[in-house]
Amino acid sequence: MTEEKKGTAAEGEKKDVVVPEKFEKLRDQMDRTGNVHGAYKQLEKRKQAETINAEPPPLPTGPFRVIVADPPWQYDTRASDVTHRSNLPYPEMSIEAICALPVGDLVGDDAVLWLWTTNAHMRESYDVLAAWGFHSKTILTWGKQRFGAGNWLRGQTEHCHLAVRGAPTVLLTNHSTLLLADAGEHSAKPDAFYALVETLCPGSKLELFARRPREGWALHGNAVARTA
Repeated sequence: MTEEKKGTAAEGEKKDVVVPEKFEKLRDQMDRTGNVHGAYKQLEKRKQAETINAEPPPLPTGPFRVIVADPPWQYDTRASDVTHRSNLPYPEMSIEAICALPVGDLVGDDAVLWLWTTNAHMRESYDVLAAWGFHSKTILTWGKQRFGAGNWLRGQTEHCHLAVRGAPTVLLTNHSTLLLADAGEHSAKPDAFYALVETLCPGSKLELFARRPREGWALHGNAVARTA
């Protein structure tokens, strides 16, 4: 191959390289200055910073009487495909990692846990309940007004265990196991759900993996600042 052809091939290969938008400035800097080592060090530091920022904040201290948890369940199917409809904007966790969370240390002897799960993780959700020291009493199903993702049937429901530890106070009346409410931003649960929890469960409340601030609740999650 001639030098001219080699150069043309190299230029073609360079054009085919897909650079994430957030790193384009570093690529451009490297192209201008030729300082590959300096640009590489900056790239590595940015990657390290992203990893640190993705770490969950320290768990708050309890004890709490009520916990709501919406774990970032791990989906192996098409996990590397960024075009997949179920691609999540927050770090996923394995079942083992979710089970290992010291949730039992955050509550007293008598407590309520509302654990959200999906159709794909219904069986594993019982393992999580057992690991955290709770047992399911019933399941609330959230029926949405529009389709979501799904590899077999398109999901239009999510499920939430009403689970207990000990003998907590729950103000039961005639509430249904079906909650009909519109879906909002990705993974966020409807306000009607929180109103239900506040109606049924008196006492201090903590939301794990919280997506947005909520007055009167302690919060834990990458998306919100924890409050006392």
